[in-house]
Amino acid sequence: MSHDPGYTQQEVDVNGVTCYRWRPSSDARTQNFGDELGPLIVREMLRSLGLDDRAARRESRRLISVGSVMHYAERGDVVWGAGVNGKVFRQLIPAQLDIRSVRGPLTRAALLARGHDVSRKFGDPAMLLPSLFPHLSRATSPSGIIVVPNLNDMADIAPSEMVVDPRADPFEVIDQILRADFVVASSLHAIIIADAFGVPCRGMLSRHEHPFKYVDYFLGVGRGNVRMARDLDDALDLGPMPLAEFDAAALRGAFPSDLWTGTRERDDSVAPIGGGIVMRHHEALREIDTAMEAVGRDMDPAFTASFTRLQQIVRAGTPQQGITREDAGALGVDLRHMRTRVSKPGTLVSVVIPTHNVGAWVAETLESVLAQDIEGLEVIVVDDHSADDTVDRVRAFADSDSRVTLIESATRGGGSARNIGVDHARGKYLVFCDGDDLVPRGAYRAMLDSLERTGSDMAIGDYLKFSPTDTWHPTSSMAAYREAPSETTLTDSPSLVLSRPCWNKMFSRGFWESRHIRFPDVPRSNDIVPMTEAYLLARRIDVVSDVVYLYRERPGTSSMTSRSPSGSSTLSYLRQEVECAQLLVAAHDDRLNDIFTTLVFDRDGFVHVSKYLAAWTQPMADDAVVSRAICDLLAAVAPPPARIDPLKKLTLFLAGRAEMAAARASSRLAAKVNATSGDEIADRWSALVDALIRHPDLINDYESRLLAEAVEVDLLSLSVEVGTSQSVRALRERCEKFFGRAFAGLVSAAETTMSDSLAERASPVITSVNGGNELTLTGSSMLGVGVTVMMYDGASKGSPWVNPRSVEWAVAGEHYQWHAVFDAADLPLGRPVTPVLFEPTTASAAAAKLRGSLPEYFAMDAFLYREVRGSLIIDRRRHWTIRAVKRGAIILRSRVRTIGRQAFRR
Repeated sequence: MSHDPGYTQQEVDVNGVTCYRWRPSSDARTQNFGDELGPLIVREMLRSLGLDDRAARRESRRLISVGSVMHYAERGDVVWGAGVNGKVFRQLIPAQLDIRSVRGPLTRAALLARGHDVSRKFGDPAMLLPSLFPHLSRATSPSGIIVVPNLNDMADIAPSEMVVDPRADPFEVIDQILRADFVVASSLHAIIIADAFGVPCRGMLSRHEHPFKYVDYFLGVGRGNVRMARDLDDALDLGPMPLAEFDAAALRGAFPSDLWTGTRERDDSVAPIGGGIVMRHHEALREIDTAMEAVGRDMDPAFTASFTRLQQIVRAGTPQQGITREDAGALGVDLRHMRTRVSKPGTLVSVVIPTHNVGAWVAETLESVLAQDIEGLEVIVVDDHSADDTVDRVRAFADSDSRVTLIESATRGGGSARNIGVDHARGKYLVFCDGDDLVPRGAYRAMLDSLERTGSDMAIGDYLKFSPTDTWHPTSSMAAYREAPSETTLTDSPSLVLSRPCWNKMFSRGFWESRHIRFPDVPRSNDIVPMTEAYLLARRIDVVSDVVYLYRERPGTSSMTSRSPSGSSTLSYLRQEVECAQLLVAAHDDRLNDIFTTLVFDRDGFVHVSKYLAAWTQPMADDAVVSRAICDLLAAVAPPPARIDPLKKLTLFLAGRAEMAAARASSRLAAKVNATSGDEIADRWSALVDALIRHPDLINDYESRLLAEAVEVDLLSLSVEVGTSQSVRALRERCEKFFGRAFAGLVSAAETTMSDSLAERASPVITSVNGGNELTLTGSSMLGVGVTVMMYDGASKGSPWVNPRSVEWAVAGEHYQWHAVFDAADLPLGRPVTPVLFEPTTASAAAAKLRGSLPEYFAMDAFLYREVRGSLIIDRRRHWTIRAVKRGAIILRSRVRTIGRQAFRR
């Protein structure tokens, strides 16, 4: 695609990546040495990184690296060190570019004004020549003055020994520059190469080139107000320019090696510019002010002309479409489609679809939307800077179906994309859909019919989520979706707040516009605040029982819910959730606030914080700000109800106290994340108990008892599985310190090893359990000689082994059956034990796995039974008569207190 008559673009393949190289169109064999350098430098960069034999991924994008060629950029190109050409009046630069670095601050300002996110990494890649080509060096005894004209100045230059032809081989030109002791040039790359190797030089004005590119480069290398020579004599009078100041490491670090490796490393040194296109426009103006301050008041005419041209580029480059109404107002842009907001005759439903890199799925999405049985359907697709073939696929639909409109967003973010779509919508009703999901047949008809019948402000339908391996129903536990009421409200159906996506709903567009509902531009959860607002502001809400949406779960991809880094996405969610909390507290409804508190502690809040903690292995830069955001959220919601799992509550409370290691442990224990070993489980509990020792106020007595029971179960199981390892002993010590004497000796040091070898040889199992005043166990084993059935008491101060009163063995084919009886008095009171097969000759044991069912609860049974990871856990209780007397005393005290209170009231 050529934007400038008289020029053509050439492309060079470098290990599978197309690298742009400009050549004049009048003769494709004619070359300008500076423009030839791009592919050469890229090839050497790959060699220096050890990637010279690495072929690019098939879908890799084009790279633009050297020259004033930004006006030749195409959608999706990657930019490394290129610049804007000041002599091209109309800069048709696409909005979808991946910009790693640019030549200088003037280029940065021009691109920022178009909505691009551009870092302050400046410099032409030719500055890296000394490190990439170490055999090139300045002559030991340089001599002579050379003049290197711009390619377009050659016709005006008289032939001379001093003149170096820029059309020569690049390395021949470079060699002559390195042998000179002074270089005068209107060729920008002659100046750049002289600077790179430390050759004294002076820039000379070109009759055919705008000074913009020279000034852009000068400002990028720290030359504030350099005077450009009018001719050779003027250059000799002025002498060399000041040395260039250049950060080679930053430019090397910006090299897009991911085009070949497929993996892009996070650059924490560059903070993205937030706030959308308005913020970037303001940043462009700040960049211009900074550059003008560096130049000073006594400005060379070349600098004056360059700043004037930059102002023209900025003004002409302000997007006239693909921006929100708010951005248009801030930038002074008159959006034609905003001049009237009335519904378009014949348009009943407007579907807004934001897209970002969903080329693999968007056709399927559009087909499902266009198949809805709705007359007067309009589909507005707003693309958010896709780098794949999303736009091409959507454009194919728009070209063949008049119901589809494609808008390429000039600003960035899914929130702005949805808002831009709303601004273009002209239907009576409004629906949202994501570009990779599916809409079942009849979905929009079900919601439309309900709204037309009731006149409600919004309708909500059920939905399913699916992945390549599973399908599930997230709303199955939500009362509102089971009952499907019509003309309800949020306070009448508070469980609606548990689900806040925007894509399973249809809104009256009049309601949406009159309530001024807008999506925020945030990395994650941009729909929970507007949906909470819609719930609260709607006078009537219909819930239909139909499944109206199929959400495609794509973990680890560039979907809108997973493409942002862990820290920023977690912060985004937390801050949006605080806004939701403030909105709901203002509603002053106890039942609604109780459900919202459950949402935070048991559902969304716990899930988002757990995702952050899942990626946490050591302190991270975002920890402090994430911790503060969690505290803000906890302060905005009511205390969690008793029904919430204490481990889930502790996950949020500990993260709010910046106890990230303990919070991670609590999260993984609550979610029952599989551990690679018993020691890992012990380490999780140890981290949690350590934090509770430091923060004992985080749990009450009831929750402490629940945690103590959970630790007790795992401790006993760990003692059986891994013995008394260092991790288990450390956990026991922590539990004794925090929970008190109840834990003393619970995992005492029985040095006998629980043997995996014995377990494999014997495979002991329990097939039936019978209690009462004695305990009878029946089971089988592959071994029946040299082993016996015992009870393991890991909390014993002495021997951990309890002998049965009797054991009977019988041969049953290849197995041995056994029948063991234990007297209740022989088992410890109040301490858990587990049956094992014991081998005296090796002093080892193997836990007998439970294969039968546990006995039904019986009040007079002397034992309680539990199953933990397949092992049978038994607790001996006090005699039932003692428990009955104790229970009677408690009941009597309760009745006396009740009578006393009643008498006091009289």
